[in-house]
Amino acid sequence: MSSWPSYSLRFVTFLWLLPAFLLGFMWGASEPTGCDEGPGTEQSSTNGRGDVVEEYMKACTGFGTIIDYSIVLQLKGDEKMMTLATHEWLRYDYPQFTWINDDELNIALGNVAWVSHKVEKVGSIRITYSYTKTGWW
Repeated sequence: MSSWPSYSLRFVTFLWLLPAFLLGFMWGASEPTGCDEGPGTEQSSTNGRGDVVEEYMKACTGFGTIIDYSIVLQLKGDEKMMTLATHEWLRYDYPQFTWINDDELNIALGNVAWVSHKVEKVGSIRITYSYTKTGWW
């Protein structure tokens, strides 16, 4: 009766388990190890009531670096910031924030390939966005 030597069986088992090990290692390495977040630029604006809108950035590192860009609004007296929109990295002098009055805000993003999660009203504040989509999508 012929049987494989034990080292061959171990080698086959090793080869069989190797893809699962590598996948698990890559998944663990891709988990963010730390995130830095805060204002993305000096771009911010405050209305007469004290509500503040600004560009916000969150960069997380793991197997690479993922950067999320967004526009946030913090109402006066509220500790939480609300995300108004997420967007691609903006170029030149954008975003631009214009308070028409305490309850109307315009956010200009310039030329962008994508914008998502556009909130159009927070409490009594109405928010409008202006931008030009670039790219084929």
